[in-house]
Amino acid sequence: MSGNSIYIVRPNIGNPQILQVQDLDNIEITIAGTSESIPKLEDIIADLNDIKLEYKNDNQSKEFPLAFKSWLNLPQRYIDDNPDLSFYDESLRLPLFPTSIIEHQFHAGFRWEAHIIVSLIGNRNDFIAKSKSTICNIIKDTRINYHSICVREEMPNPEKINFLHVTDCHISGRNDLIPQLILPVLEPWQKKIFKSRYLNYNDNLRAIIRYANQRAREGNLDFIIITGDLIDYLHDGYFSGDTYHYGQGKDAPTIPDNTRSNYTKFIEIITGTDNKGEELQVPVFTIPGNHEYYAYENLGAFNIDLEKEVPDWLIFIRVISTILFPVNIVLDLIAPEMYDLRKTGKVDDKVNDDIDKYGTF
Repeated sequence: MSGNSIYIVRPNIGNPQILQVQDLDNIEITIAGTSESIPKLEDIIADLNDIKLEYKNDNQSKEFPLAFKSWLNLPQRYIDDNPDLSFYDESLRLPLFPTSIIEHQFHAGFRWEAHIIVSLIGNRNDFIAKSKSTICNIIKDTRINYHSICVREEMPNPEKINFLHVTDCHISGRNDLIPQLILPVLEPWQKKIFKSRYLNYNDNLRAIIRYANQRAREGNLDFIIITGDLIDYLHDGYFSGDTYHYGQGKDAPTIPDNTRSNYTKFIEIITGTDNKGEELQVPVFTIPGNHEYYAYENLGAFNIDLEKEVPDWLIFIRVISTILFPVNIVLDLIAPEMYDLRKTGKVDDKVNDDIDKYGTF
């Protein structure tokens, strides 16, 4: 993210807009900027001269320009005095993560936001040529806000709204890779057991998408709500001593690549771009769960100091509990200094190896 960039932050996948064709003259968009000072209004408008609305119909992609129309709210800074937020409660000995949209966007590098109205330039009838509902992306520069707009022929009946409630998807790139990594080293009888018992959470979401699309084709589904734990963790990776590797293998990089995070995998499944399933044809609304905060390797972004001396007896209990009882709620309550020792990496390699061996799947 560069120092003077302007992004469209809403609508987006997980926070879309549902519109009718006539509403395409007045699309509300939230933009956010990374510059410490707010640019001149004319400079902001000039930066927005290459926004497009994209949709696919019969596998054909079409793009329509979006033109700035008016200001809904003028740009405002998030936090004027730019405080040093530690997000760590010393009395509770627990991390306090950003909770509001403003806090999240501030820590993502944004410093101000504004709300604008844009209007579509082009033939609006193209959107309802083949379908009663059309999923669209918003494109600005090289960034795509997937599934950010749904254009409908008619709005849902407020007295009879049909939606699916989905939760705890736990998406990760590793879910698709585990079989091909493990099966080659198993005996034939072990392979049979593994194939009958392995549960791929990614495939679960793909199955839900197929079901949702069928319901939508029948006219019995308006949208999906996913209530938390979209992903299992931020990156597929591991600790080697004090160093976190983003990926698998000895040569995995030590610098994060957020373009390949598990959020990317989630988007690939929703959009069908991993070529393992269908693209979702209805809007999806999401809220975060606790696993959205399990970004072990990303805690530095929140200025959280978790480097503590951990007693050996607590390490032993944690390892055993990971094997026998993965949900370590009780231990987190009675031993807060153990609050995810994986976050610190300050344990010997043998303990890390045991946790990797017994506590990952």
